[in-house]
Amino acid sequence: MIKVECGVIVGLPFRQYKPGSPAGLVMPEWAVTLANLRWPLNTTVGWAPIKGMQTGDARQKICEEAIDIGAKYVWFIDDDTQVPPDAACYLIGTMKQAADDVIAVGGIYFSKGDPSEPIVYLDSVGQGAHWKWKRGDVFECSAIGTGCLLVNLELIQKLEKPWFKDLFHETKGWEMSNKTEGAKLNMTDDLYFCEKARAAGYKILADAHVICSHWDLRTGRVFDMPKGCYPDTPEREGVDIERALAIDGWMSKKELSWLAFQAKQHTKIAEVGSYLGRSTHAIASHTKGVVYAFDDWKGPRDNPDKEPATVYERFVKNTRNCKNIVMIKTDHAEAAPPINCDMVFIDGSHEYKDVRRDIERWSKFIEPGGLLCGHDFGEPGVEAAVKELLPNATLVPETSIWACRI
Repeated sequence: MIKVECGVIVGLPFRQYKPGSPAGLVMPEWAVTLANLRWPLNTTVGWAPIKGMQTGDARQKICEEAIDIGAKYVWFIDDDTQVPPDAACYLIGTMKQAADDVIAVGGIYFSKGDPSEPIVYLDSVGQGAHWKWKRGDVFECSAIGTGCLLVNLELIQKLEKPWFKDLFHETKGWEMSNKTEGAKLNMTDDLYFCEKARAAGYKILADAHVICSHWDLRTGRVFDMPKGCYPDTPEREGVDIERALAIDGWMSKKELSWLAFQAKQHTKIAEVGSYLGRSTHAIASHTKGVVYAFDDWKGPRDNPDKEPATVYERFVKNTRNCKNIVMIKTDHAEAAPPINCDMVFIDGSHEYKDVRRDIERWSKFIEPGGLLCGHDFGEPGVEAAVKELLPNATLVPETSIWACRI
């Protein structure tokens, strides 16, 4: 067997179809999305399709074979579940930053029916679907559908086998769902796994960055998040970046929103390279703590059209309503915060030697578990330095921000 030190096996359990039913075909959209998945940096990926086997048994077999080759995670994608292209980046990023007792992280999809409801539960039996969450939330749940589920193989091995079992179909649950044989007999493989994992003391997370489409393969109808439902909000609740967007700079709206949300969770933040304050404002206006802004305010070296004489004054004007910014005018090579920080954002240079220097220097000033992140990953010098020094860093989807926990 070939051992893979750190990798993801994508498990594709193609469902069994009853004799006389339509063939087990997938939708074109499903296949196209699968071919265009984006992956975190330095991630080895393998594929494990299985067909003609009961779904619970297929999941069990996929996990066992992935463990045999030394993979770290299995990511289940069902043949009727269309995941967004950035799903792997979010699920793996969430798993890597989660507590050590998190055994699985799942994307959310909606049931095939009218009205459709999210297949995520705070109580696995009897309480119905959980609706009180927003796009972009990550929260603990008691059970979630396995159609888009990332599983930690190190932890699953500590559970008694089988890990997946479809009691509902094995006991002809569709004929007895209204009888009194007991809720456990009606468990599909997802509820079975979730209950076993939680009984052993492990946690399961739902990642609402990952909202999937759910196809009815017999009719060709797709079930998405219902319009106007509680979770259906385009931006994170409590994040307002309109004033930051009005400041000149290169940070996109998605990048500013991500920084603002991270700032809400941190209180000792350093920004290495602040320019006119576009990102500084987004961070400072959302943290309850302090932001140390490090810059020499001489303007970007690679853009001579920008007048350096007024950069400092413009920064002060742009951030004047943020009273929690401490400006530290210095060369990046000599910068050091007055205290260790729980978040550092590096955006001072695109040159390899500068970025490498900043990463090495600022890694020393972050508290254990703190967030180290930076901008402009698409720049060759930035990308080379990040890959070399931070192989576990992830790229925030649809942005050029890289991030990792120290």
